[in-house]
Amino acid sequence: MFISCVDSRVVPNLITGTKPGELYVIRNMGNVIPPKTSYRESLSTIASIEYAIAHVGIQNLIICGHSDCGACGSIHLIHDETTKAKTPYIANWIQFLEPIKEELKNHPQFSNHFAKRSWLTERLNVRLQLNNLLSYDFIQERVVNNELKIFGWHYIIETGRIYNYNFESHFFEPIEETIKQRKSHENP
Repeated sequence: MFISCVDSRVVPNLITGTKPGELYVIRNMGNVIPPKTSYRESLSTIASIEYAIAHVGIQNLIICGHSDCGACGSIHLIHDETTKAKTPYIANWIQFLEPIKEELKNHPQFSNHFAKRSWLTERLNVRLQLNNLLSYDFIQERVVNNELKIFGWHYIIETGRIYNYNFESHFFEPIEETIKQRKSHENP
């Protein structure tokens, strides 16, 4: 399963090297998974995830954020009432990204550096969506029982590089490192 942004530059089958029909895909602005406490505000997202897990039997779930993400960038822009009034649906959706603003306060060194702040915002978003995903009991249970593996990716559109979130180190690392580590665990 591949959960990604609606940005047309993010092409799930191209990124994963899969053929049409091999990948169950959910796309929305900012690759958002509402937390369990707010699931009613986006039933289609969590219902689609539940369907893929319970009925399709997916075993791997990737949340894929990307560089130059407009949804992530908008959390720095949509803050005044005029903007909210002009785009109320976007403003309502972006509220799912509000926790990122709080986390960014812990990184003041990036506040005046647009590119670094953007990457940090995008990666914090992937991590937030992983946490939101794990707020659902049926997902957490399958992860604990090794029935479902979840991954958080940050895809760099400009280069095609993928960085995978490491749940142990809490850092994003080149996906090549993740693959190498998995192979070493499988073939000691």
